Amino acid sequence: MNRNEHTPQKSFDDSPTPFDDGNDSALTESTPAQGESHTFHIGKSGIHSLDEKHSHRGDSSAESSFLFGMAPVADEDLDGTAETDDLFGTKEYPPRSSRRHHRHTKHEESDFVPPLSAAGNTFDWIKSFLFSLTAVVFVFTLLFRGVTVSGDSMLPTLENGEYLIISDLVYTPKTGDIVVVQSPHYKNGTEPLIKRIIATGGQTVKINFKTWQVWVDGAELREPYILFEPDDPMRSEDMSPDENGIAEIVVEENCIFVMGDHRNDSLDSRSHDVGQIDTRYIMGRVCFRVTPFSRFGKVV
Repeated sequence: MNRNEHTPQKSFDDSPTPFDDGNDSALTESTPAQGESHTFHIGKSGIHSLDEKHSHRGDSSAESSFLFGMAPVADEDLDGTAETDDLFGTKEYPPRSSRRHHRHTKHEESDFVPPLSAAGNTFDWIKSFLFSLTAVVFVFTLLFRGVTVSGDSMLPTLENGEYLIISDLVYTPKTGDIVVVQSPHYKNGTEPLIKRIIATGGQTVKINFKTWQVWVDGAELREPYILFEPDDPMRSEDMSPDENGIAEIVVEENCIFVMGDHRNDSLDSRSHDVGQIDTRYIMGRVCFRVTPFSRFGKVV
């Protein structure tokens, strides 16, 4: 359709149009072909058709709304939108202030971090727990190990079935320590033993089997931890005591001399089946007892 062929002719009445005083005025459009006239209302908010016939959507209405070079002016509603009579019908546009506010709101919403759900918190807690557990297992694998007591040779200090934690981290053997060792002479070193260190390399051990007294380099040891049997002498095993019941031995370098706290029920360095223990066969020193929980704690 050629717009120039369908442009209606405009005619204005002779009455003045008071644009300057803020009053409303009207103009009349005449269409020669149809002989119909249409009245428009000019106000502060723009030009509005007063003819109900042209309040509906149509090509001719769309063209005549722009004949005066004026775009429809939007009146902002309370809900943040604007209604515009553009001769097509009523349309809604967001006003500029609303668009600016909308953009600002989107920016604010993009910075908003929703709170974690209960499931998210639980998942994070599980991850932290598993990480901590893995770290503990890793540390214990490298620095510590667990062993279970088998037998009664360390009564009353240790009982059969107790679970212990041992460590060989930067360890230097000394008298009084409880250690887990392996002896090449005892079951080819396949079964570890748990004993107490009596003396270390180069020291002299003297034992009175009648009185249960032990000396290291001439100093008597105080041993409140042993299971003392006053009516029976201490077993000498493969050591050869004199007529006074005393035997003496010098510990070889890089070796330790060990005995169990239950002296009459322990296979230890007094016997050739175990002998002196090379320090390379020390698996670790007993640090603390885990079970039973009633006896949980450091072992001395």
